[in-house]
Amino acid sequence: MKKLVSIISILLVLTVVASAVTLDELSQSRFYTTTAADAVVEFMTENGLNEENFSMAYLNTATGELVSFNEHTLMLAASTYKLPLNMLYCDMIAQGVLTEETEITAELKKTLKEGEELPEGAVLIEPDSDSETTVDGEAAPVQYKISRSGIVGELMQKSLVDSDNDTSELLLRYAYEGQGYDHYLDRIKIYGNYDFSGFDREMLYDNYFPCDYMIGCLQYLYEHSGDYETVINYLKQAQPGMYFRRYLSCEVAHKYGYLGDNYNDVGIIYTETPFLLACYTDGLPNGENVVGRLAELMAEYTDYTTAHDKYVAEHSEIETEPSEEPEVTEEPTPLTEEEKLQQMIEEIEAIESAPVIVISPEETEEIIAEPEPDVSEEPVPVVTPQPEPVVPEPEKEMGILSLLLPAAVIVLGVVVIVSVLRSGGKKKKRRSKKGKHAAKR
Repeated sequence: MKKLVSIISILLVLTVVASAVTLDELSQSRFYTTTAADAVVEFMTENGLNEENFSMAYLNTATGELVSFNEHTLMLAASTYKLPLNMLYCDMIAQGVLTEETEITAELKKTLKEGEELPEGAVLIEPDSDSETTVDGEAAPVQYKISRSGIVGELMQKSLVDSDNDTSELLLRYAYEGQGYDHYLDRIKIYGNYDFSGFDREMLYDNYFPCDYMIGCLQYLYEHSGDYETVINYLKQAQPGMYFRRYLSCEVAHKYGYLGDNYNDVGIIYTETPFLLACYTDGLPNGENVVGRLAELMAEYTDYTTAHDKYVAEHSEIETEPSEEPEVTEEPTPLTEEEKLQQMIEEIEAIESAPVIVISPEETEEIIAEPEPDVSEEPVPVVTPQPEPVVPEPEKEMGILSLLLPAAVIVLGVVVIVSVLRSGGKKKKRRSKKGKHAAKR
């Protein structure tokens, strides 16, 4: 069991080491020396994109970084308008206004195609007197009204997964029928925290939206993902292998749009750090491919940003982590002459304060009768230490030191002599007593 735990631990360590980001790996990315804005400009140049045919907005959900181009311009939204529409229905279900099983009915406005017969139950719409012909002088298309019904849950699935137009129009008409399209805009502006008042009303009525509104919707959707699980799940099923999902292997929740030569997409791209992307094109022969390549480019940038931030965080922790300082044993500071003298005085005082041995008169006589041993002190080598440079002390203090030093030496000598004499006297006394005992025997 212990071996198994050890093997697992080693594998975990190796996994962490293998996943660690190195500076060499970061330097391999184009974004090591190129900003996201420069990369987008280069991408536009390569694909012939400009403010007439291209609009985009990117938002990093972790850092809040926003990269955009021409994002305030109204462009034909195509089926991307179905994203806020279905978010509105999700809210109405949460509020109890509807349920997924509720059947709704609305009157749709349709155009009769060439060669098509008027459907049963349809009612022709009489054209206005001043709009009988188009600008080109051609006859205006024949339009009619027809009533349609459906179950809310089924309509939402068809609208987001299959992007069915009739289904989505039914949802749209029901949302604002009897109150006008402006009322609908007021209801959905909350998602992008947006103000539509400054835009051309006719263009808004014709399904034109700016990219910055759509990026706001995506941010609201992402930040409140728990409230819109149904919508997000349907978006993840939509159009695999195309638009944002053409070149990416990660999960993508998107609402694509296509009408004529307009290829659009808006969605959440779930790289390691999820990011939001909205892209509108107009009149590009390779529009769908451009949309896919833009998603690929921004995914690469997001992955680089994530790896770069990890690298910086890891190395910042290493640099700022407090290291255990080794214990430093301080070498004793050499004593000055004054400190040495003070130490000598303290030693003398310690000797003087030691217990005193009292000698009786008899012992004194015996000690005096004994010839005094020849005690000669062994010469003590005098070591003159090299003094450290010191600031000269005042003359008065130096005079006191010069007086104390000889006195201390004399006292020390007396103490030594007394100690020697005591030692000799004791020996003599012991010899004397030993002789008496021997005579008695």
